[in-house]
Amino acid sequence: MAFGSGYHATTKGCLALIDQLFQIFIPTKVLDLGTGTGILAIACLKMGAQNAYCIDYNNLSTATAQKNINLNGLEGGLHLWMGDVRDFLYLEADLLLANMHFQIIDDITNQEAFYSKKYYLLSGLLGHEGHRLEEKLKKRLTLLDTYQENFWFSYLFKLQ
Repeated sequence: MAFGSGYHATTKGCLALIDQLFQIFIPTKVLDLGTGTGILAIACLKMGAQNAYCIDYNNLSTATAQKNINLNGLEGGLHLWMGDVRDFLYLEADLLLANMHFQIIDDITNQEAFYSKKYYLLSGLLGHEGHRLEEKLKKRLTLLDTYQENFWFSYLFKLQ
């Protein structure tokens, strides 16, 4: 019931871009906003990240993520909170993951704390939303790559 089975185009896009990023840079800390099942943070830890901080406002998502954390034996490296993602942007991380609705991504990119990470993977975006976001972020972030499947887009950015 929680988002993040691995079959949706946005989750596949995130996993593909995570794989690409980890070929050149392995983040020490990952901030997973809107974690859903925790699949993206779990993948990051399995690929070499040391810590992942996961936030979701949905109690079903956090319960499912906790089960997946336990099933993967990642209790020490994966930290999970229930709350509004906008309240957690201050957390230090090398990689920020956000596979969410455009409205929330647009909102968090208005906060200065958003721009304190090295890399950003933004997903859950339809084509026109992604283009708006690209235009908005190009002054502060460099677009490294894009993944598209059907109508869905995922973007990998680096801080300039």
